[in-house]
Amino acid sequence: LEDDAASLAALRPPCQRLAQLHPTHGWAISECLFELGWLEVARGDLTAARAVFESMLAVDQKPLARELALGFVALCGGKGGGVHCWR
Repeated sequence: LEDDAASLAALRPPCQRLAQLHPTHGWAISECLFELGWLEVARGDLTAARAVFESMLAVDQKPLARELALGFVALCGGKGGGVHCWR
């Protein structure tokens, strides 16, 4: 799509629907949430990105996805410095 905001708007509803219809498909839900989080990072909204990555932690998933989510939560607002970690 043309920009990150448009991509977020297009991707968010299917991700939410996936989680509603297939709550046991943790890996697929995590992948979708990861994309949403990454788009928030690209837009520069680290607060929103952190919220998305934190929501990944509530999903039953493979250990790798959990570790990725924990890392991004830390980078998006932890002691690592936030914004300048990405720029």
